[in-house]
Amino acid sequence: MNPLIAVVLCGGSGKRLWPVSVQSKPKPFAHLIDDETFLEKTYKRLHGIKSLYNNGNKPYVLTVTAKNYYQHCNEAAKKSGVYSDFILEAKSINTAAAVSLAVNFVINKFGLGAKLLVMPADHLIEGQGEFGLSVNAGLEAANKGGIVTFGIKPRYPETGYGYIQAKNISNGVAAVSGFFEKPSIEGARLYLDDGSFYWNSGILCFRAEEMRNLIEVHAPTLSNSLKFNCKESDLGPFVTKLEDYDGLNDISIDKAVLEKAESISMVEVGFEWDDIGSWASLMEKGKHEDCGNRSIGKSIKVRSSNVSTYSRDKLVTSLGVRDIYIIEANDIVLVCHKDELNNINEISNAASKNDFACGKLNKLTVRPWGTFEVIDEGMGYKIKKINVYPGGKLSMQSHAHRSEHWVVVSGEAQVTNDSVCTVLLPNQSTYIEVGSIHRLENVGNENCCIIEVQCGSILSENDIVRYDDIYGRN
Repeated sequence: MNPLIAVVLCGGSGKRLWPVSVQSKPKPFAHLIDDETFLEKTYKRLHGIKSLYNNGNKPYVLTVTAKNYYQHCNEAAKKSGVYSDFILEAKSINTAAAVSLAVNFVINKFGLGAKLLVMPADHLIEGQGEFGLSVNAGLEAANKGGIVTFGIKPRYPETGYGYIQAKNISNGVAAVSGFFEKPSIEGARLYLDDGSFYWNSGILCFRAEEMRNLIEVHAPTLSNSLKFNCKESDLGPFVTKLEDYDGLNDISIDKAVLEKAESISMVEVGFEWDDIGSWASLMEKGKHEDCGNRSIGKSIKVRSSNVSTYSRDKLVTSLGVRDIYIIEANDIVLVCHKDELNNINEISNAASKNDFACGKLNKLTVRPWGTFEVIDEGMGYKIKKINVYPGGKLSMQSHAHRSEHWVVVSGEAQVTNDSVCTVLLPNQSTYIEVGSIHRLENVGNENCCIIEVQCGSILSENDIVRYDDIYGRN
């Protein structure tokens, strides 16, 4: 068996899309365009590609991500109808390390002859049918030997993408003669006029043994540090150790291996592709209005021109302004001149240095058992929306300074309150007194949602004494 294994690299930070993309919930997990995250779109894209390996009639995927993002990824996989194994990186140091880990994992589980289809988690691809055709063309080329890349014919002189130079295209496949970093605007125009340059999509297809051999030759330190052996019982999630990364450089797979390899080919893709790496590219997907204005979400613009507005919740308004971006997300409002879009990191860094938590955190806080979101808080009270995954179980705990009222909105909640254990259904509630030893768990097959109202003198997460926790937290 030499199956084709889908590998999703989910480690991008998306810093240029701050404040929607933040440290606790970066670009792959953000709802940028609609109610689907980019990771969910990536997973769903795998449906219907018959050449991919399936597990239990679901597309199989290996996801490489950071330990802190496991719950985000696991939930997205379930929601998207795919089966995923996971490699959880203790430290993210670019795509070379991630690809090396994926290659070793696939060889351990599927053998040397398995093929990998590696793709980023945070790109926008439109055209499911065309995507499938391009994957099949890539697989056919990989079966003949060598590493296969996927290139997009440039539509305009873009300075935010890397480029591939490929010549002598035959039946949509060409030999790669070089990889080039993000160019200046002058360089991008030259690439566009030349006709042999393509945007580098970051998608790869190759035979596992070939990539392993290339890594051993061109990046031996990487190969030796991230090589592991695992048994079937150890697979998923596989967690790396910090010491595995000692002495390794932050380097892409392009730089570490592909630029040095001899047999690299490229498939010219037929689907529409965008990495949505900036607010300018994202707003191109929004609603185009009069006077050059654009919007995603609710907005009103009066005597305004070339104004782009983004909002997930609130109404954004502008009056008598031009050439600006107004972004509302995660309790942050960003107002930015269009010429400053490439400098957004300056304001996000300033927010972090001033210890504004909203600059680092998303409203939605992830825990091993699910998520919670603070809806409102004030003197002596805090209101949370808590979502517990099926099988999720909060720690057995108590609080010294607050009581809690729980109302079940959906699902089945099993509540332990001192010595009493009760199952609550939607529209039922319970009261947790100060000092009571209690636990909440989801005993149903669907997500369990509750509204929690805290009352007390101290309402921080520090007011928790844990007695038992299945996730090993203190």
